[in-house]
Amino acid sequence: MALPSSIQLGPYQLHERIGEGGNGQVYRATGPHGTVAVKLIGAAADFDEAARARFRRETAALGELSHPNLIELLDHGLDAELGPYLVLPLLPGSTLRA
Repeated sequence: MALPSSIQLGPYQLHERIGEGGNGQVYRATGPHGTVAVKLIGAAADFDEAARARFRRETAALGELSHPNLIELLDHGLDAELGPYLVLPLLPGSTLRA
């Protein structure tokens, strides 16, 4: 899924793509929480009602978790075109691959 250099996703302004893998693409973004990472999980057309329900259950469970070794879920949503997304803190440092 190719995005323009900047796109509005709810209250978040997506900027450059900073990562991608088998589970989606990650973009640097700005929004109510400052500079964050937004992970796009897949196009909305790829998610049937069962997948949407699973996404809602999983994000509710993630929102309940709090542990120093887990990244905090700041926000989430389901865009009509881009599909489900997660908003996470943008952590400085090298990638796991590096």
